[in-house]
Amino acid sequence: MKRTGYLITAMFVLLFSLGLKKGEKIPGFVLRDLKNRIVYRSDICGPGRKGVVIIDFFATWCKPCKKALPVLDKINREFSKKGLRIVLISYKQKNHEVSEFFKDKKYNFSVLWDPYGEIGKRFEVTALPRTFVVNASDCSIVKIFYGESKNLYQSLRKVLLPLVRNGNKSR
Repeated sequence: MKRTGYLITAMFVLLFSLGLKKGEKIPGFVLRDLKNRIVYRSDICGPGRKGVVIIDFFATWCKPCKKALPVLDKINREFSKKGLRIVLISYKQKNHEVSEFFKDKKYNFSVLWDPYGEIGKRFEVTALPRTFVVNASDCSIVKIFYGESKNLYQSLRKVLLPLVRNGNKSR
């Protein structure tokens, strides 16, 4: 029994220790939004961009992902005028499933579509939700949230406040 507990703990640590890290640049990508428009990474971050971007990988079947949406909406309303942009990337779902899910929702997010999980693989997403806080000027990762966060609002706010106060120079 004890050995199984150690094995599960080791697997959990390994699962979440792999992947992109703070300070690294997010990978390049080309995706489509729900209106079938092409969106490049450079449309979200890179030279000439200012502020902070939250990139959240989600799925409509994922309960923690759905639970996070109102929190992300609240964060967006609080920080969008201070340079925050939120981009959701649907992970391994069909466009019509995601479109139907958001049809009656009033969120002001960009929603991109990764139907085969190829971009998720580049971001090394192994579990949902996976949330990246990114410096918009250079595409560097400021913080990564893995899975369900009990205090997502407070945690995001703690990361965002110094970034918007310092013109996004804090890391």
